[in-house]
Amino acid sequence: MEKVKLDQNRLNNELEFIITQQNELEEMLKPLEESVAKYPPINYQQHTDTERENTYVIYHYYDKFNT
Repeated sequence: MEKVKLDQNRLNNELEFIITQQNELEEMLKPLEESVAKYPPINYQQHTDTERENTYVIYHYYDKFNT
């Protein structure tokens, strides 16, 4: 029974640590999310799509020559 209590305490401590980290990350993300919200959606979405497409093309180019 004592081992179960110790394990439960350890799990509680680990969970508390994870919750603390999550809260810190959420606080760090707030300014980033606010800065992204200032731009029209098309600007950053279009850039992301272009980068994704470029990565895809490069991958297939290298894959074609390395197989």
